[in-house]
Amino acid sequence: MNQYTVFLLLSPIVILSSLVAFIVSFRHRKGRGSIYLQGLLACSLGIIIANVLELASSSDPKYILLFSHVTYIFLAFTPVFWFVFSYQYGTGHTQSLGKLFATLSIIPLLTVAVSCTNPMHHLLWRHNEIETIGSFHVNVVFEYGPWFWGHFAYSYLLYIIGSVLVMKEFIDHFALYRHQSFLVVTAISLPLVFNLIYVSRTIPGLTKDLSPMAIAISGVLFTISMVKYHLLELNPPPRDKFCDYFDAGAVIIDGNGIIVDYNTAGAAFIGCGDIDLIGKSFYELRSACPMDIGKLTVKTIEPGPNGEVRRCIIFGPLDASPLDETDNPAASEAAPCLSTLTRREREVAELLAVDMLFPANSSFLILFQLARIA
Repeated sequence: MNQYTVFLLLSPIVILSSLVAFIVSFRHRKGRGSIYLQGLLACSLGIIIANVLELASSSDPKYILLFSHVTYIFLAFTPVFWFVFSYQYGTGHTQSLGKLFATLSIIPLLTVAVSCTNPMHHLLWRHNEIETIGSFHVNVVFEYGPWFWGHFAYSYLLYIIGSVLVMKEFIDHFALYRHQSFLVVTAISLPLVFNLIYVSRTIPGLTKDLSPMAIAISGVLFTISMVKYHLLELNPPPRDKFCDYFDAGAVIIDGNGIIVDYNTAGAAFIGCGDIDLIGKSFYELRSACPMDIGKLTVKTIEPGPNGEVRRCIIFGPLDASPLDETDNPAASEAAPCLSTLTRREREVAELLAVDMLFPANSSFLILFQLARIA
């Protein structure tokens, strides 16, 4: 049994694994932020299908080379999808991602053009032949051209920088985010290692790039990261911008009130300093652990990786950390009058201000707190 037979026999498993990961990415998507991961998974699926079609095609060199060129379409764009996804995930930036993707796609587009016209200039493959190995007719590349090595260097540079962006932010982060980043980087690294072994001819007699086989494991890892660790639903904000630099306690929530980041003081104020709060509902914690609303301030911060509005809840004296006027003018206009109210009137006014700042579940919480005041 030769390497091509093994590849073809295992291909259904690889296709199924990649397809499951792709479907899961749609089921767990949240806004436009998941499009680049979905593109990455789609390219992985395209690579394995094109490889299978190449092996399953007839002995006509025209069809064999056709599917070989189709493979390069997916190979060329995979590192771009990976880099933009990594940039978004690792930095939290959501602006101009389309422009970044378009800019980085220039070289892949040229690679596809060079691949399709290779017989005219041999920039991609200098020496390749259609050989018969067992019952298969395959395109074997004996010598690569200068454009291939440029494309190779460009692709691996994007892979490496993307991996660094994902890992550097989460070395000292919460456990859930560390698990996310480890699984994601491992998933993208496995096919690269197999591809590097093939390109460098490390194993004598290896004429088939087996990196698509590693995509099966990658699909499993991506699926675990999305299902178990909420890769597309929970993305951390950049830690150098907030939380650790607040003198008071701070908790950051997404548009659904799910905690995506916090500092030690914030967890202690909630009364949950001994557990990991990532992924838990701030509103439910407020119900279970009544807080002093008079010491709570809400500030809207820049959108998260999926474009949703995020808010930073700061626990501290109200006059030391005033309500953000840009978030809710009505609330800020009422703030100067608080000093003229009685204690109970002030508490009610503060509850209404919080209701305007993050409305989800607020009606229930206001009734809950009013009951305490009464």
